[in-house]
Amino acid sequence: MGCNDKIKQRCKKIPSTCVNFEAQVPEFSSLIEEECISIEEVAIDIYGVIEGIKEELALEEITSECIELPTIIDTKILFQLMMDKICEQQEQINTLIQTQQEQQTAIEALQNNNCP
Repeated sequence: MGCNDKIKQRCKKIPSTCVNFEAQVPEFSSLIEEECISIEEVAIDIYGVIEGIKEELALEEITSECIELPTIIDTKILFQLMMDKICEQQEQINTLIQTQQEQQTAIEALQNNNCP
């Protein structure tokens, strides 16, 4: 089965510059002020948006002194590491609160001459 079996290979070829985009573009599109937009322009705009997102999500330069990062990192892995670290810190906070309460109780007992 080659490319000739695909329906797009059996259709009349029309360059994307010649096909109007008939839907509304979103507010973030660079084409928002344009009229008579072609499919080619929409595709170029979408690729630009995707490239911007990829650049914003690039994680190659992330470093950490307190979290061991894997050699291959993506946003899902990074968020999981952060959530794990937050949970670990919450456990430590809870332990500190419990210790502080126990110490406060012991101090009050000593102040009342009720040695434990």
